[in-house]
Amino acid sequence: MSVLVVAPHPDDAELGAWSLLSGATILCLTHGGAVDPRGDEARRAAKISAARLIACCFPDGELTVTPGLVARIEHAIEATGAEVVAGPPLSDEHQDHAAAARAVRAATRRTPLTVLEYETPSTPPGWEPDTYMPLSAASLAERERALGEFASQAGRPYMAPETARARAAVRGQRVGLSAAEAFRTVRRVGV
Repeated sequence: MSVLVVAPHPDDAELGAWSLLSGATILCLTHGGAVDPRGDEARRAAKISAARLIACCFPDGELTVTPGLVARIEHAIEATGAEVVAGPPLSDEHQDHAAAARAVRAATRRTPLTVLEYETPSTPPGWEPDTYMPLSAASLAERERALGEFASQAGRPYMAPETARARAAVRGQRVGLSAAEAFRTVRRVGV
């Protein structure tokens, strides 16, 4: 199954959709410049996850739903043959995440694709997931390794390995697993 993970920033896909990344494509909407340190971090992390990275150069902190942004997502869907598209929640409290979520909805509005929301550090408490993907101890260790590539974000509390592990443990507990990631289904196509 071909998966496209739309990430507003470098690190969003690794934080919220790690279980989907192996063999997937990450469309990172910001920090795609050739000399951008965060873009370099994203490229190194994508290698660890075995994901393909497509980097864009939309402005960080100023992401808005424009025809160009929607077209970029549509093009990535077509180019990758995606059957599943995952993005941040529509209710996300970060302005770039909310804009990316609206753009994903616009880009997939007339497609036969499964569309998922993944959890981010700025997902509001009322967000209710309905799908859980297991994370093994080995997968958690690899995710920590990938997150370690984002040195520019190292001081942020949500990047701490213990924070990511705690969220995975809480999500896993809801479904009888030692660790999991949570997703909310926007649209499910097929079985």
